[in-house]
Amino acid sequence: MNFTIKALNCAVLLLLFLSACATITLPTSKEATFLENIEGKDDKYLAWGIGANNAEAETDALKAAVYAAMLGGAAGNSVALVSAQEQAKPGMDARINKFFDDPATWSRFVRSTSQGRIDPDKRLVANVLGKDGSGKAVQVQAIKLGVEVIVARKALREYLEVNQFIGGMRIGN
Repeated sequence: MNFTIKALNCAVLLLLFLSACATITLPTSKEATFLENIEGKDDKYLAWGIGANNAEAETDALKAAVYAAMLGGAAGNSVALVSAQEQAKPGMDARINKFFDDPATWSRFVRSTSQGRIDPDKRLVANVLGKDGSGKAVQVQAIKLGVEVIVARKALREYLEVNQFIGGMRIGN
């Protein structure tokens, strides 16, 4: 009976974790390492994602790579498209959340080089923070997956300019 109660508690915690993830628009992990620039228009990252299953973790990794290209934070030699000054502008947080809230928006700038294949060396079961029924932070298990990702940096920059996240690039005065 004690085992049944523990199993039930774990199931409830997992459901709470999944419901909390459903409302998150930004990537959960935000972990990415810049690997290389491709032909001056694309950037390749090793991005890590967290999710309840492989598919959710891969989606989170894709988001993490776009996040790194857009806002910075990647290890390696990558420069954010949206500067710290632009990120600090009033209302920018809401605009960034809206960008990541719509998969049709952010996903058009990224593709996985793995195409559904999972490298066993880049798949971990990790303990992450979730919340129980009372709102108390607890640890739950989730999948952490590393994916090589290509971000269409030039196309993303153009989108950000047209939608006034950033100013256009100027030469001279």
